[in-house]
Amino acid sequence: MHLSDNVVAAAKANGIRLIVALTNNWSDYGGMDVYVKQLLGSANHDLFYTDATVKVYIIGISIALMLNSPSFSLGCLQELHQSVRQPIC
Repeated sequence: MHLSDNVVAAAKANGIRLIVALTNNWSDYGGMDVYVKQLLGSANHDLFYTDATVKVYIIGISIALMLNSPSFSLGCLQELHQSVRQPIC
């Protein structure tokens, strides 16, 4: 279990709602800009939040991973989204 899974469990146990970022802001580490560039061929960072193609892609791979991976964890999903170039889980 990843640390982030423990944090989510603790928040739930205490009635706290979390907003979890699944990718980062730094293109050097495979962040939002990399998704926008690969999916849209654009350098416009803001498209990560507004473009339907990006939203559908992110939601789609997240759902596919959750449904098809017996060892799914929030930490693994975060690592996947942060490592666009080379997923590590």
